[in-house]
Amino acid sequence: MAAFAAGVLDVPFAPSKYSLNKILPARDNNGAVRLFDTGNLPFTPELVDFHKAKIEERAKSEGRNPSFQMVIDDIYAISKGRLVGRPK
Repeated sequence: MAAFAAGVLDVPFAPSKYSLNKILPARDNNGAVRLFDTGNLPFTPELVDFHKAKIEERAKSEGRNPSFQMVIDDIYAISKGRLVGRPK
């Protein structure tokens, strides 16, 4: 429970009252899960930059800026049997 309270263990969209729900996943251009927001996870700046770069690469290929909309699009994509929620 201490790890959840400190935010070093987090689960996106978790129904648990212990999870801070601060991390947000988004897919990269190849469908791999990246972190749009790393919350309080103890990642190095290099790892955070890696995730950001992969999401920016996808955003550029889709002609948009990285945004929370990518997270939403990916959630809807999964319900439609797709990995990545690309704009129409």
